[in-house]
Amino acid sequence: MFGFSWRELKPAHKRQISLLAMMVAFISIGVVAFSILNNQTAKSKSKSQLLDKNNGAPQNGVIATISMAAVDLANAQFKLHLTFQPVGNFSMGIDDLLNRPSQPVSIVFGSKIISFQAGVPMQSQDIAISLNSADTNMYPFDKFSSDLVLAGFTDVNIPSSAIKLGVNFQAGLQGWTFQPDFAEQPNSLSSICKISVSRSITTMFFSIFIVIGMWILSLSAFTLAFTLWFRNRKVEPPTIGLVASLLFALPAIRNSQPGVPTVGATVDLAGFMWNMFLVLTAAVMLIWNYIVKYTKEKSSPMLGPKIV
Repeated sequence: MFGFSWRELKPAHKRQISLLAMMVAFISIGVVAFSILNNQTAKSKSKSQLLDKNNGAPQNGVIATISMAAVDLANAQFKLHLTFQPVGNFSMGIDDLLNRPSQPVSIVFGSKIISFQAGVPMQSQDIAISLNSADTNMYPFDKFSSDLVLAGFTDVNIPSSAIKLGVNFQAGLQGWTFQPDFAEQPNSLSSICKISVSRSITTMFFSIFIVIGMWILSLSAFTLAFTLWFRNRKVEPPTIGLVASLLFALPAIRNSQPGVPTVGATVDLAGFMWNMFLVLTAAVMLIWNYIVKYTKEKSSPMLGPKIV
């Protein structure tokens, strides 16, 4: 199949090929394992903050668990999913599985106030918070952040009714990693949490891989056309079709990057636009090579019977 037999190779060549195969296998396994572990680590990352500044879970108060539900860049928003659990004197009892508070509770998340009545289950909530900026020009190295005010009260209209609030962040959004950072407000019963979100390492690696692959394809097509033109080599129509098909394949390859914005980002200036230019130039060179340098092959004259 490859024009040689394994048995015909010299021992030194066999060792070199075996070593190369082992290196490729180890690198491939390492890349796959790293991607899986990084993805699982990003999903299981969590950070807790006790707004009452005590160690351990609050004895009397509410624990809020926040998970990232979506990153809506079109509307410049984070979408968060919230669940609540009353503890201590705020719980109906350790056997209460409905998470019913023993007294009214109001939780402040950003500009939204979520109120719960005593004895009524604390239903999970979905809220949206605005981003400080939603510039995707630096994809896949773009970063986003938002500031979230956190506080808890038994009566939101009475500042002195502040309660102890525990906050637990859990990641669970594919393709993103986020880092919450808390900043205490001096002389205030609330805290500000800055949520920073960036693309996952897997997304960045795959995007870079796609960009490199498009450069290899476009440079290969241009080199082929350049070689056939200046070496006066024959151009076959299937060759023109192969290169021209890349004009339709490259946009699809470019759009296979996870979460890629519309054309015009920095990543396109680094690759896609130049790749399309190279492939288009290569296709034009092949077409004109075929038109200008094509000569019809002369058919061989029929040989008559040989007379002895």
